[in-house]
Amino acid sequence: MRTMWEINQAWDEALERAMDPETGEILDTTELEAIGEERDAKLEAIALKYKNELAFAEALKTEKQKLAERQQQAEKRADSLKRYLDFCLGGEKFQTAKVRVSYRKSTAVQIAEGTILPEKYTTVKTEIKPDKTALKKAIQEGEEIAGVELVESRNISVK
Repeated sequence: MRTMWEINQAWDEALERAMDPETGEILDTTELEAIGEERDAKLEAIALKYKNELAFAEALKTEKQKLAERQQQAEKRADSLKRYLDFCLGGEKFQTAKVRVSYRKSTAVQIAEGTILPEKYTTVKTEIKPDKTALKKAIQEGEEIAGVELVESRNISVK
């Protein structure tokens, strides 16, 4: 099958041949009709390909959403198993040839609800949020800030 450009070229050439040079009247439309049918078939094929690609894109979008849901479910199950493992071990290390479970300590800033912080410990984006890094550093250096404390927690690591 010819390309659309080739079909348009053939149309122009056939039109030139079919036209009476003196009157401009089209004498024979047989070749023009054949080219017109080929053009219509080509346009239909392009339109059908477009519809197929659009349907394929929609199917991919739906599958992507399903996979995202499955991913979230798997992550929730994994998190639940991790919490259960932490509960069972209670901070105790565990190791076999196939798996190693260990803990590391971490320190996080916990801010009591309703606490008004000095401006130097906040950052402004679309809303005012506490700058926990600056708060943590200040508390570690001995500064006392009302409603703010450092809380130690243990984080489980499974490898």
